[in-house]
Amino acid sequence: MNTSFDNETVRGLSITAATNEDVNFAPIGLCFGEVGVAGVVATTVANSTTRAKVGSNTTINDDLTGADDAQDVRMLAKSNTTLNNISSGISAGGVAVSLDIDTQVFTKRVETIVGDNVTMKAKQNVILEADSTDRVYQTMVSVAGGANAVGGIVGVSVIGNDVRSEVGDDATLRAGDNLTVQSDQEMHLVQTAGNVSVGFGGPGIGTSLGVLV
Repeated sequence: MNTSFDNETVRGLSITAATNEDVNFAPIGLCFGEVGVAGVVATTVANSTTRAKVGSNTTINDDLTGADDAQDVRMLAKSNTTLNNISSGISAGGVAVSLDIDTQVFTKRVETIVGDNVTMKAKQNVILEADSTDRVYQTMVSVAGGANAVGGIVGVSVIGNDVRSEVGDDATLRAGDNLTVQSDQEMHLVQTAGNVSVGFGGPGIGTSLGVLV
């Protein structure tokens, strides 16, 4: 795990789960000849779970006698992900056909969980936070050149994220100052499909289809 998040000094108890993911995928198909056919069928599946959890029937700081006034209990699940997917089909010939079919599935769970029947107290703050930042890029390029040229692209991106802070049944959370339960998600998604088909003396046909779910 390579984390580059800001450091913070906490007086009390800190429970932290952190991930920093960088995934790069670049399939390329090339074909040259009297009849050139280049095809790329690429599938990327990325799944991850980042979880900070206190199990059921746990007691944290039941008695605050003598506790420091700045005592906190903090739980944090934090994840940063960059997924960069580039696919390309390039063909040239008397008859040139280039096809690029690209599918990526990205699912992630970032969770801060306090179980059932938990007692959690702090003299100052009790903070539960789940935080996710995602950058997902899908780039598809198809190039075909010849007397007759046909190029086609089909790109599909399926994104399913679950970012949450959860308190179980019959749990008791008590803070002398602030009690915070929050979740935050920031998503950047860019899908680009480019098609170039050049027919020298014959037809040049290019099609692109991008689908986001």
